[in-house]
Amino acid sequence: MPYILIGPRLEYELSQATTSPAISGSFRKIHVTASVGAGVEFINYGNIKFFTEAHFNPDVMRSYKRENLSIRTTAYEIRVGLKYVFGDKKYACPPVYK
Repeated sequence: MPYILIGPRLEYELSQATTSPAISGSFRKIHVTASVGAGVEFINYGNIKFFTEAHFNPDVMRSYKRENLSIRTTAYEIRVGLKYVFGDKKYACPPVYK
C-alpha cells in the first residue's frame, strides 16, 4: 500500500560533540524543516507490518548565519521499520473495497 507524506518537521538538538565549538556552539537548538516523502507498507495479514519510506528534508531556516558563513542543510533519508497493529488479526489486514 503506497502513501505520501508532506508537512513541517521540527527538530531539537539534544547534544553535540564537535571539534569546532566556536561555530557549532552557535547553531540553533530548535530547527524547522520541510518534509516530503513516499512510502510503501507491505501487505501482511498478521499484526506486524513491514514498511519502507524515502524522505527529502530541505531546511526552511538556516542552521547558522554570521558575516562570512551561512549554513543550510538538506537531508535525504531512507527509513525501514516494523509497525505493530493492535487488535484482532482480522482487523490488521488492509481493507477490501468492492
